[in-house]
Amino acid sequence: MLTPRRAAPPTGLRFLHIPKTGTSFIITLRNQLDACKHKDISCMGAAGGGLWHFEHSKKEKVYSSMFFEKGPPGFDPLCGGNLVACKWGTYHKFYERDFQANNPSFAYVTLIREPVSQTISMAGWKCPSLAEAGDAGWRECLDSAWLDKKYPGNFSTWHDAQTKSLAGINFNRLTKLNEVNLTTALNNLLKLDFFGVTDRWTESICLFHATFGGEPRPSQFLNVRPGHSPSAPAWVVERVRANTVWDRRLYAAGAAAFQCRVDAVLASDRAASYTACVQKHSAKDAGTPGELGRTG
Repeated sequence: MLTPRRAAPPTGLRFLHIPKTGTSFIITLRNQLDACKHKDISCMGAAGGGLWHFEHSKKEKVYSSMFFEKGPPGFDPLCGGNLVACKWGTYHKFYERDFQANNPSFAYVTLIREPVSQTISMAGWKCPSLAEAGDAGWRECLDSAWLDKKYPGNFSTWHDAQTKSLAGINFNRLTKLNEVNLTTALNNLLKLDFFGVTDRWTESICLFHATFGGEPRPSQFLNVRPGHSPSAPAWVVERVRANTVWDRRLYAAGAAAFQCRVDAVLASDRAASYTACVQKHSAKDAGTPGELGRTG
């Protein structure tokens, strides 16, 4: 679906958002987009515009980039670049047929997350009151319809959301996946110009800027673990593990590839800036969450 990474600096970024893998990342991009009159944050390519963004639940004006302290070469000084953020549940389904051909200089980025914590976080997002109601609440949450009528279906439809999204399959659909789907998803992930690992937030943000240039803003590190993942009983964790077999395989390969990209930066002339970024911001990182981590 995607061409290999390009050597020339990108003129824009396409952020492909997989639910509950690090929403604060896309919020940062959207805040920056809100500084652009020519912004486009829709998978369908609908034009938008405006000079507003929300910060601390208040509507504020913004005229400069919220993402780059200092933008890399080729990025618009008003908004830090032509950033297009997608929050839909499919990877390329609606727009990719023509978008890359029409925008060959765009870079593509995404985030992946440890699958058990990602799914439990999704459960807490869709039915928070049930998830806090003990075993009975969890059974109702996992066995019956989600509370949000926009997303009909039950827990089984949310299996392997990351693999489905990266393979171009609607993550809200009950689908029997196979090795071809996994290979497609992994190949698409590895062809991206950048992908981060939510469980290694500080390193991911620093690697993003080591890849594209610019200096990270402090706001990018405020929500190391945004959101809240409810504490799940052991039987829920096991059930989630059984429903994320493909995602766990994808994540294992993706996390290893992420480390390879970190190692490549450390062996390059970008090592000093990357290391300084990690050292500066690592104190704000609450640590690496495991399967029940709280990164939202």
